[in-house]
Amino acid sequence: MSRAIPVRCLARPLAGGLIVPYVSLIHNGHAVFGSLDADRARHAFLQLAV
Repeated sequence: MSRAIPVRCLARPLAGGLIVPYVSLIHNGHAVFGSLDADRARHAFLQLAV
């Protein structure tokens, strides 16, 4: 069963039908779920904190 993807996430990449979060580590073009990209996580945190 496939779930609908929210409109705000349509531009995000997919991996196995799952939306890849902005802060996920991408290694050799593949999402590494459960691992964070430190630069993206820092950027997201600082944007949220403003």
